[in-house]
Amino acid sequence: MFEELPNVDGILNLCLNLYLAREFSEYRLEEQLFSKLLYAYRSTETMIRFTKLKMD
Repeated sequence: MFEELPNVDGILNLCLNLYLAREFSEYRLEEQLFSKLLYAYRSTETMIRFTKLKMD
């Protein structure tokens, strides 16, 4: 399922923000972002909505 996601920019952005939150010792923000990431990976519907292609 995770190998064929059409647009992973949102997930990548979330991971980069997680990294930055840890770098700046913003542990509460890091926990919130990590919770969002886990929720996205646990919910198929959320993952599809998060990674679908945007039409311009």
